[in-house]
Amino acid sequence: MNDNVLFENKQIIIKDSGNGILFCKLSSFINLNVIKIFDTEMVSAIRKTKAKKIISDTSDMKIMANDAQEYNNDNLIPNWKRLGIKYNAIILPSSIFGKLSAQALKENYDNSKTQSGFIAKMFSNYKSAFEWITEQK
Repeated sequence: MNDNVLFENKQIIIKDSGNGILFCKLSSFINLNVIKIFDTEMVSAIRKTKAKKIISDTSDMKIMANDAQEYNNDNLIPNWKRLGIKYNAIILPSSIFGKLSAQALKENYDNSKTQSGFIAKMFSNYKSAFEWITEQK
């Protein structure tokens, strides 16, 4: 894996993993400001790398605020789709509140017509997420 760091702060890491895959990690409490920064930096990374797949590591995420979840569904995912992202492998948070946040996001992905053509799948570890994402064409 190339793992070229494209952006990093206390709560966000975005890396180019090569082979059309971006790796991102969200940590701690994710509020609206953090998700907006994440969106801006991910759009930049997608444009720069021409990635089509994302591994989202939320294992250290504690919780995502409701307004951040809404922004994610209404803006972030449509932005990713518009730029050609088709797959997102999500590594589940270890905290119960983080898991609930991630499950709510996944349900919104699955139920929203605006997300058609975008597949998000949840995993308990990086190895499983990486195996699945590399199998996707």
